[in-house]
Amino acid sequence: MYFCSFNSFFANRKKFSRSLLFQDLNNKLLLSLALIYNLMEVLTYVFFLVNFIAFFLIACDKRLAIRNKNRIPEKTLLLWVALGGTIGSSLAMSIFRHKTSKTSYLWKFFGIITLQVFILLGVFYLNLISL
Repeated sequence: MYFCSFNSFFANRKKFSRSLLFQDLNNKLLLSLALIYNLMEVLTYVFFLVNFIAFFLIACDKRLAIRNKNRIPEKTLLLWVALGGTIGSSLAMSIFRHKTSKTSYLWKFFGIITLQVFILLGVFYLNLISL
């Protein structure tokens, strides 16, 4: 016959519920870390994709300019720069020597870069993202 006092039953039950609580918190923490990791992985792929598209658009615009055909609008090129394609656009501009002498484009391009730098500084200053 199993004998258990009233107090020992509830003492064991509290330990059991605490361990379940910690296990549940641990599972939620692991799940949130996995989601953050997946989010960062997805953002990395998106970053490379946006930069590749920006590079490709500058290269296509250069080819269209050489052939005297309809060009890609500057708004489209600058939109991809603003979406995060700064590195791809600047690489393409320097490799293909395209849009490097047009000052109105360069002012807008460097304005977008300056805005992106200030946004990044603000994000790190406000501790929205920590390294």
